[in-house]
Amino acid sequence: MNNIIFSIILTTIASFSTLFGLFVLLLSRKRQKFIIVNSIFFSTGVILSVCFNELLPESLNLIGNHFPIMYKILIVLLFSLLGFFIAFSIDMLIPNKFNNIDSNNTLIYRVGIVSMIALFVHNIPEGIATFLAASADISSGIPLIISIAMHNIPEGISISVPIYYATNSFKKSFKYTFISGTAEILGAIIAYLVLKRFINDFYMAIILLLTFGIMLHVCLFELLPSIKNYKKRIINYFFFILGYSLIIFLHAIFK
Repeated sequence: MNNIIFSIILTTIASFSTLFGLFVLLLSRKRQKFIIVNSIFFSTGVILSVCFNELLPESLNLIGNHFPIMYKILIVLLFSLLGFFIAFSIDMLIPNKFNNIDSNNTLIYRVGIVSMIALFVHNIPEGIATFLAASADISSGIPLIISIAMHNIPEGISISVPIYYATNSFKKSFKYTFISGTAEILGAIIAYLVLKRFINDFYMAIILLLTFGIMLHVCLFELLPSIKNYKKRIINYFFFILGYSLIIFLHAIFK
């Protein structure tokens, strides 16, 4: 029981590290356009890196050698496409116009909302993995929790900055970033109440592939199209590379 309580505490700490992304707002209020544009490029880099350097390799690793290569390819395609169409369905439910949001800021606000949804979904399997690892062995769970906490900081930036500059409301920025962080606690609760006795590597791989499909849809149909509205500069691509590389770096350091 002590291990379980400690695991939930550690998962909670990792979850709300997303809120550290809010500190970027305190440093950026005088350079609004610069921050908005580069946060979108940064967000795109972060989410693509999570997709191709974490979710996809980890799902393949969990599937392992239990299936022939053709079956593995089919499993990856099937559940990635399913996640993609789940995201498409969610996307259809999100309005293109929002009450009390200026039309010039609607696109930015939508980017923040969609990023929040994508990262919320992504954080649920992270919460499951964190809880299961920590409850089995606290000493091996702590490095994983540190890794997730560090990953959550750039993810928090991806949500908080667009929301703040679209609404000029620190309260709303905090709220949506906070909601994204609660997903890992939800994942831990699901793992404790439902999955702990039944979860295995294959089911975890399916969850990751669904998440991969959802996040890939967000990049291809939300973040990348939004970039077209801005004039590109070298500094913008630097922030994209920074977001992409930061996830790889954190994964390598805390793996």
